[in-house]
Amino acid sequence: MRGYEHLRRKTGPATSIPSLQIKLDWKAYFRIFCDTHGGFPMPDRGRLLFPDGWTYSNTDYAGPEWPPSENEEERLKVVIRYWVLRKKLVREEYSLRVSILESLVSTVATHSCPLQRTTQGFMESDSGERIPISNSSSLDLDAIQIDVEQVHQDLVLCDRELKRLGIELKLYYLEIKNGSRKYDTGTVK
Repeated sequence: MRGYEHLRRKTGPATSIPSLQIKLDWKAYFRIFCDTHGGFPMPDRGRLLFPDGWTYSNTDYAGPEWPPSENEEERLKVVIRYWVLRKKLVREEYSLRVSILESLVSTVATHSCPLQRTTQGFMESDSGERIPISNSSSLDLDAIQIDVEQVHQDLVLCDRELKRLGIELKLYYLEIKNGSRKYDTGTVK
């Protein structure tokens, strides 16, 4: 009882041990899950699909999560679906950003002074009240061009991954046809 004497004075008998409170941080867990499974999840069939074939709840940071199929063919098809979905999203984003950049370049060419852009946000007062703030600065076309190029690089990555996976799937089928690999009947989870 020696170690709990300080509790006896504050909480009564030594048998009144304070309960241990643990709060799990599911948002932090989800960020780690994203980093572990390739980041940048794609919504697919009510779940979030990751580049390695793992899926995660689309509605709750606490999960559940599902591993990829043990069947190699099914796993490859799911990973290919991920890259097809990602390419579609990235292609749309790239087209939109190129259009915006072209419009801004055209607009800048017809004005004698730097165009101004406004950023809006909120600042918290000492009393905890959110105060809207606005800030204007010169439009930086170079930064927008860099952003467009980064999206283009993501599009190139999608194409490269789809090509690699297509070859991998063809090799898989060829090995089955040649008899060097038995048809994978792993369980689908």
